[in-house]
Amino acid sequence: MNNTDECREELPDWIENIITVKSAVTAQQAITLTVSIATESALHGGGPFGALLLNAEHEIITAGWNHVVQSSDSTAHAEVDCLRRSQRLLETHDLRAKGMYFLYSSTAPCIQCFGALWWSGISGVIAGSTKETAEATGFDEGPMLPHLWEEAAKKKGIAYTQLTVPGVDFNKPFATFKKVGGVLY
Repeated sequence: MNNTDECREELPDWIENIITVKSAVTAQQAITLTVSIATESALHGGGPFGALLLNAEHEIITAGWNHVVQSSDSTAHAEVDCLRRSQRLLETHDLRAKGMYFLYSSTAPCIQCFGALWWSGISGVIAGSTKETAEATGFDEGPMLPHLWEEAAKKKGIAYTQLTVPGVDFNKPFATFKKVGGVLY
């Protein structure tokens, strides 16, 4: 079941222009798209973070971007935004009730996003850049320790993967954020 078009009605035009794929995508394509979303988010006044939710067939369900400052909402991180959209679209607070879903994130999730992912029913998280990359730009990712992902796998069945893609500049969203004078939070 691909309800992508229904959910995309909620997305801003600049994300619509990035997510033009109507068929299944590879993991490399998905993570590359999150980096594009993160870069455009920074250009549109948001934080340099982007996310996508894919189903088991690798179809894009929806996207999320960081809009903490614009929305005056400290929880408006890309991963949380993507989960909220997904759960509204799929009409469930527990994604596992509807199947297997995987969240792709341009950067390793912070402690807040980890908590949201823990409770979401997500099957897996695939991240691009590291916590250290975000922190080098000045973001405080909180006490996100590696053993937490081990616990998530053991207790919640959430697989975590760090994915690098040759030729993808995972620093681009952060460089763009700095260049446009983005507001740290």
